[in-house]
This record gives sequence, structure tokens and C-alpha cells, in this order.
Amino acid sequence: MVKASPLRVVAPIFFSTHFFLLLVVTVALTVVINGVIDYFMYRNKPPWFVVDGLNTIATVMLFNVIVGILLFFSAKDIQKRVREGVSPPVDQRALRGGLGTRILFFSLCLPNWKTRLPMFLLNVCWFPGVPMLIAMGFFCWCAINFQPLGAQNCPATSIMEYVIWTELWKGISVGIVFAMNYAAAHNDDQPEVAVSLLDDPGSATGELR
Repeated sequence: MVKASPLRVVAPIFFSTHFFLLLVVTVALTVVINGVIDYFMYRNKPPWFVVDGLNTIATVMLFNVIVGILLFFSAKDIQKRVREGVSPPVDQRALRGGLGTRILFFSLCLPNWKTRLPMFLLNVCWFPGVPMLIAMGFFCWCAINFQPLGAQNCPATSIMEYVIWTELWKGISVGIVFAMNYAAAHNDDQPEVAVSLLDDPGSATGELR
């Protein structure tokens, strides 16, 4: 039998109403809540820099860690759906995937939550954390007409412009972290979903052969 690619195995869980609704709600709540906080926290503290050196690096990493923790411990509902057979589990070998998957998503295949939690937090700092910082720096570099980047770059003309750009990267980051956590919660090797697999050993989505 032809071996299914990891992407084809994992992809079906993302084409569900449950995933789409949770993703939209999670991103919307994150953007709205953080937007209100950022507005009232910084509205009287100009100038506002979209990229602010080490402060931006620390903010992006800390944001991803906090979001990672909150989403990680909210995965019980997803695992319950898998355990009850509402959502099909995903073969652990698909989550392990190829070289690219192991580099970008190295924590998703770990079955034990005590091991996966610290690795997941490290994972979200690496991805999407590092690529997000690179993207922010690149677009800021383009915005200042390819001049050398300094400690403070891309000043916003108003607090609303600053909030819009800030919530844009936060919304993208939380969406990626949510999708990663959603996939990890479908790992068929987790004890949390073992009941459904004992009832139906061949139920893993796109089981690799």
C-alpha cells in the first residue's frame, strides 16, 4: 500500500467546523482583548515604535509563551472529542513527519503532556516566534526604504496605527499556535485519547502503513 504523506494525514482535522469556529473565536478574542489593553496602556506614551529592538523580541517571545500555556491547558475539550470518537485521532508518525516537520513542529508528536509542555513552549518561541520577528524586521526595513535598522524603527503616527500593527502580528501568531496545539491534541499516542483507540485500534486518521 502506498504510504500517505504526513500532510495528507493531518490536514483533514483542519477542515472541520469545530476547528474553524475555535480558531476564529480564539483569534478574535486575542486581538480584541490585547487591542484594548495595548490602547489604554500606551495611548499616552508616544512615540510608538512597531519594531523596538530587544523590547519587541521579548514581547513576541513572552506573548507566544503565554498563549502557548493557555492553549495547551485548554486542549482537554479537543482530547475529549477525540476520545469520544467525535473527532478522529491522528497517527503519531504523521505528526512526527519528515525533516521539515521535525524542525518546525518538533513538539507535536510527544505523547506525554509533562514532556510536551516545556517542549511546546520552546517550539512556539522557535516557530512562529523567530519567523515572526524576521518578518516584522523585513517589513519594517521595507517601510523605511531599506535604510539600516536601528534600535527603534517604524514609528506609528497614532496609537491606533500602532495597535493595528501590533494586533496583526499577535493575531497571526495565536492562529499558528492554536493550529499547532489543535494538531498535537489529536495525537493518537496520548493517554488522554487512548480510550477511543482501545475501542477501535484502527481509527487513527489516515493511518500510515
